[in-house]
Amino acid sequence: MSVVSDLKAARDLITPRTRWIKDDEITVKGFSGNIDNEDLMDLFLHIGLTEKTCFCASGAIKFVTKNNDTRYEAAIKALGNVVKEDDDEEKYEDFEFENIVTEWNDDSERTHAQVLAAFDEAIKQKSKK
Repeated sequence: MSVVSDLKAARDLITPRTRWIKDDEITVKGFSGNIDNEDLMDLFLHIGLTEKTCFCASGAIKFVTKNNDTRYEAAIKALGNVVKEDDDEEKYEDFEFENIVTEWNDDSERTHAQVLAAFDEAIKQKSKK
């Protein structure tokens, strides 16, 4: 898959407002157990999604790239570049792209519409190349 395909798939995954979250890469609404994000990601890569599965921006990318480092890094960098342009670039000066996207997604002022718009812009920019 291409970077554009991965970005589109991740965007589609969190397009329903109820599928987008902050403060976790992946979670299951109503789950009360103790399981870390990596274990949840592995589980959902094997069994698929439920209607209660939710993702942040980076978690959605990680899920659609199936933890393939090369694909993940390309997609997260594309989204991270958009986020840096949109926000205070100096704020993210020493951050890796995954952390830029995570911090930006989890900002208390961040809206679902802003996250989808950032995906749209990253898709647009990568489609030009």
